[in-house]
Amino acid sequence: MTIQNILLTVHPILHTRCKWVKDIRHPDVQQVIGDLLDTIPDNGAGLAAPQIGSILRIAVVRVWDAEEEKHTTLDVHGQFWVLVNPWITYKAGSRMVWEGCLSVPGCTLYIPRSCVVTVRAFTRGGIPCTVRARDNTVAQALEHEIDHLNGVTFVDHWDGNVGNMRRG
Repeated sequence: MTIQNILLTVHPILHTRCKWVKDIRHPDVQQVIGDLLDTIPDNGAGLAAPQIGSILRIAVVRVWDAEEEKHTTLDVHGQFWVLVNPWITYKAGSRMVWEGCLSVPGCTLYIPRSCVVTVRAFTRGGIPCTVRARDNTVAQALEHEIDHLNGVTFVDHWDGNVGNMRRG
């Protein structure tokens, strides 16, 4: 596997809806998964395939909270869940959070995110799974990475108020 460059938000691929993975076990798909795991930096909550130049519907999310890990059938690869073809099946509530993105280095924005997020996906081995998260970084990261797979960046959620932006 290879460490890839993380694309910046101006790159057109980050504004493109990703394609559903048809053969999870295909070597090219496994290569993208490995590249995501190798590329995500220590400070990253998650990383989606378009951020490394792939239009496949794949993301990795850091397991921050042991409670989340206990309530899922998802495989844990080191510190990460690998999500293939994830989609949000349920979300509820709204909260404002400070959020950053590896594709927008040095900037955090105050944006709305859901309180509760439920996601269906497939593991790296092709097993269906469900992930549920509530009021924490995992819920925020799930929504953020699935947005990437839908061609949406966190900047698209920003209200444009400079008071809701931090640089540096």
